[in-house]
Amino acid sequence: LHAAEEGREAAVTELTATLETLKSTCASAQKTEEKFREAEKDLAELQHTLNAEVETNQILRSAEEEMKQVISIEHERCDMLQRKNDEMEYSLQDACKNLEQANQENSELREQ
Repeated sequence: LHAAEEGREAAVTELTATLETLKSTCASAQKTEEKFREAEKDLAELQHTLNAEVETNQILRSAEEEMKQVISIEHERCDMLQRKNDEMEYSLQDACKNLEQANQENSELREQ
């Protein structure tokens, strides 16, 4: 009977230790689960931020392409205006030469 009592006490002691180990393991698992949930939440926030940045980059790329087109059009317009200016300057120089020639011819006619 005494041996059985000692065996029972040893089993109770062993079961108590096992129970404490299980409690500790359970508490540790709960803390790990909380950290995992926090990490999931942080990851979701990062994913949202990343998606917003990707969208912003797409908008900026689109705006950049539009600006390149506008710049190209403005360069073409500037070239066209420069050609028109050159043509007008040539015409003006030609008209000035003709006017000078006509003035010189008038002067010569007056002298006669």
